[in-house]
Amino acid sequence: MSWSERLEGQQLPAPVTAPQTEIPPASKEQVSSPEALLVISHDQEGALNEVEILVNGKTRYTFSRTPIKMRLKAGDSVEIDARRCNYPIDFTIVSSSANLAFPAQGDVFTANQSIVMIGKIIVK
Repeated sequence: MSWSERLEGQQLPAPVTAPQTEIPPASKEQVSSPEALLVISHDQEGALNEVEILVNGKTRYTFSRTPIKMRLKAGDSVEIDARRCNYPIDFTIVSSSANLAFPAQGDVFTANQSIVMIGKIIVK
């Protein structure tokens, strides 16, 4: 007789299923592993419509409002194009999702009539 045949009809000492717990609804800010959330701001007053954020070489965001919330994927290349501004601007990573390894919260990037390479997005 096999092991399963010998156990047939016997009561198991442990519960077969785990107790059901309430799962909180997902918020809009939660992201899954291949994605990350990045919030970036600048140190200037008002909007900077002439500054663009490039993701994988294409314009995806402008600083018409600040801060900018970006939903990015692992491996995306992020750049800030400030060539049309005649003064230096500091851009700060204000916050990020917990699964984002790079860039880190608090990182500051300075642009002076140039394109600033933030880098490739690294997700934990």
